[in-house]
Amino acid sequence: MAKVNYNLTYNERVVEAAKEYLARKERKVHPEGYFDNGGRWFPSENEKLICCSNIRRPSVSWPYSLMKHCRTMGHVAGLFGVLKKDVMRYLNKGILPEVEEGYYYKLVAVIDNKYFSIFDGKTQYEIGKTLIEEVKPDFEGGFYVYKTIKEAQNAVFPSTSKLLKATRAILKVKCCGNYCKYENGKIAFSEITPVEVVCKEVSNE
Repeated sequence: MAKVNYNLTYNERVVEAAKEYLARKERKVHPEGYFDNGGRWFPSENEKLICCSNIRRPSVSWPYSLMKHCRTMGHVAGLFGVLKKDVMRYLNKGILPEVEEGYYYKLVAVIDNKYFSIFDGKTQYEIGKTLIEEVKPDFEGGFYVYKTIKEAQNAVFPSTSKLLKATRAILKVKCCGNYCKYENGKIAFSEITPVEVVCKEVSNE
């Protein structure tokens, strides 16, 4: 099992994910898991990711279905909190993704002229106040932002989000620290500081 150091930068984790994938492919290292009494292999809790739920459950006929999955590039990339396409690009061309610390945009809810997380309804964003949260893969940590105003405006939230129907605004935020990249332009940074309101009312339809 790979021991992932989330204090590494995103690009450093891409490199580590590439090394881990090749090592698993060549059977130099193995996914962390166990065999049951029927000889079927299952991943450990540390190894298990959301992607594993889409794989055929191990059976007598297919005892290694999850083991094979845990050797794939997509699964290994998920363990390191990076995108498969970034690992593939690095392996094929030696090119690392371009993500820099700097200014990004975040869609938030507006309640009594204050700005809150649409998802949890509790986290408050104040101009000039820095927020810090450890970044983890599978959407389990960090602050989610986008590179452009348009991407932020089109951000999609789970139906269970606390302030899904609230009036919205877009904040320009300064981002730094560790980060995870996701599809559709979403990036989670470990540290953000709101600097200004760029759009005061954004449609939530």
